[in-house]
Amino acid sequence: TMFTSFTHNIALIVLFSVAQSQRPGWRHGKWIMGMDAPEDVQAEWGAKPPMFTVAPIENKSRIKNKTQVILDTIARLNETTKLGIRPIDLGEALWSLPQHRRDQNVITALALNYKEASHRAFVGSARKAGYNGDIVLVTEPLSRIQKSAAVYLQSMDVIAYPVNPNCQVEGKGGNIKHKTCHWRNNEPKLPLAIMRHVFYLAIASQYSQNSKVMILDYRDTFFQADPFVTAGPLSNYDLILVAEHYPFKQIGNCPFNGGWIRNCWGRETFHAMGKQVVLCSGSYLGARDGIINFEKTLLAEANAMQCHYKGVPSDQGYLNYLYYAGSLPAGGTTRVEDRGYGVVNTLGSLDGRRAHQDGYLPSTHVNIGQYWQIRDSQGYVLQNDKKTRSAVVHQYDRFHLEFRDFVAMLGKCDPGNSCYSSFSKTSSSSFSS
Repeated sequence: TMFTSFTHNIALIVLFSVAQSQRPGWRHGKWIMGMDAPEDVQAEWGAKPPMFTVAPIENKSRIKNKTQVILDTIARLNETTKLGIRPIDLGEALWSLPQHRRDQNVITALALNYKEASHRAFVGSARKAGYNGDIVLVTEPLSRIQKSAAVYLQSMDVIAYPVNPNCQVEGKGGNIKHKTCHWRNNEPKLPLAIMRHVFYLAIASQYSQNSKVMILDYRDTFFQADPFVTAGPLSNYDLILVAEHYPFKQIGNCPFNGGWIRNCWGRETFHAMGKQVVLCSGSYLGARDGIINFEKTLLAEANAMQCHYKGVPSDQGYLNYLYYAGSLPAGGTTRVEDRGYGVVNTLGSLDGRRAHQDGYLPSTHVNIGQYWQIRDSQGYVLQNDKKTRSAVVHQYDRFHLEFRDFVAMLGKCDPGNSCYSSFSKTSSSSFSS
């Protein structure tokens, strides 16, 4: 009957709509991410082509208009750093080999509660890219780490130190990095985002003045080349900081970074720094002494200001404030690298909600390969010259469907497939039994 036919067609439409909404990369019938954007989405991109911009010098330099808060900080840090903040005792590593190679370069990260696949994405891609220096991670204790993850990390010559923070006291929800945690007896409670710098200082202190140190977020980073080879000699810089995409991310138009500056150091300081490009606290590198200097300065300011008790649990507020205030590094030189022109290519804001709202991007979602056109035929992420492969890619998880298979491919690296030859001969791990 006509009624039966009508209801049948309605049912088909409903089923089609449900299927559309459940397709990977689609939400409520709209495309939100993936390798291949629909033609109608791509058609809208022409009106808003990609903005391959860099921050002007004045927007990535230390500010000249120093508030009284900033002047007080500079005076306080000069005195505090003389007193010194000492590295903690790292304790015993999870396994006896490998040990620190004092004159090697080192990559380090906080890597709590991840499965083997996440470790492969970070460690496997680093080794596949040709990095043979030390990798030092802060992980959960041996009793809690996934067995296959432990086997894999040891086989890839990773040094791992345990920490078992209790972050439940502050309730549920939110970013775990921003929760104030009890992490060691006789140490003050800290957010993981700050606590990790205590470990970074201790880890950097294990190496010689000849070593270079790179510090990265773990879950959303992969490697395409040895970052220290790409960086070249660091003799001219103590510290290399990574800018996010300008003008999408400025302190004044970012509610997170702007809020952190305003809530801890005041409105006057926020307005003075409002036009500065946001710097990333999840990716930076430098000479051993430059990194130690930075970590001590950040921890000294955290001790003095206690921003995590003022609604500022993130380390990114500290990094941006200290650099633009002129407190980094003490007695050294710092370089700020623009997105797409340096060692680390930070992708996160390239489809950021506020960039769409501010008119920098089309009203539709965009992707890295088709809209930004910075992926080559093999899937590697390119610099803004659209020719050179970026050494390190950060915040790829914002485009996880687009990168999922590619990152899994990079992570298929272990001593068993000749991708990597263990220097410590630990490929037959003590965890395999």
